[in-house]
Amino acid sequence: MTTILKAAAAALAVALIAAPALAQPMWSCPVGTVPSVVRINTIKPGQRAVFDQAVRDHLKWYRDHGYSQNEIVVMPVMQTSDYGKTWTVSETQALSIHRNDPGVPMGVHDAAWNAYVAEYRASSDIATQLLTCLPAQ
Repeated sequence: MTTILKAAAAALAVALIAAPALAQPMWSCPVGTVPSVVRINTIKPGQRAVFDQAVRDHLKWYRDHGYSQNEIVVMPVMQTSDYGKTWTVSETQALSIHRNDPGVPMGVHDAAWNAYVAEYRASSDIATQLLTCLPAQ
């Protein structure tokens, strides 16, 4: 992973401090923050459209199952080959954040869950995953 990507991932990580914590399904976060999953995804060649569909289907699964407080966003990863003189959007990486991840129990997974997971697996690999607490807004 490049220094720039490491710095971006580190900037997203929120330090857990000694503060009263809210009980969360996955883990506890300090008051005013929510559990979140930050990933750097490696997109397989020619599979960006499938990856983007997986993200849409992922969020749709949550909405269809009554989860409405979480959000999933995907952002471009910038890259340079000339020490920062010019930048381009990576065609092989994307940064995704699943903010306020509710931590769905395994027993709730169904065919639609398996379908969007299969889309992710067909189109990408997880290069880095961070579990963190992001501001609640």
